[in-house]
Amino acid sequence: MFGWMLLVIPLLPLVVGVGLGLMGLGKGQEAGRAGLWMTGAAWGTVILAVVAVLGGVGLGGYRMRLGGEPWGMTFRMDAVSGVMVLLVSTLGLRVLAFSRRHLEGDVGETRYFGWMGVTQG
Repeated sequence: MFGWMLLVIPLLPLVVGVGLGLMGLGKGQEAGRAGLWMTGAAWGTVILAVVAVLGGVGLGGYRMRLGGEPWGMTFRMDAVSGVMVLLVSTLGLRVLAFSRRHLEGDVGETRYFGWMGVTQG
């Protein structure tokens, strides 16, 4: 039931980060939107991580298999990996919230938030 979250949690900041890099919002007020987009993506990952941990890990965890037998991958969420996902996503949110204020008006603001999305995903 919660298996789809195993893909959405890492892909959400990755897609937003790559999108910011491709759009290249520019300078000034437009660059401030890059921080809003990434902070929104980080909030989304934190919320999804909380739902995944509370909803599935208490039931013994869950797994999702992609692909066939020779080349397939299995994504698994148990208690330890759930706590790690929650910890990393919360820490990423705090770093992004601090960075929004600290980098306000900086020339490389959009580039920074784009790379943060790629690394957080």
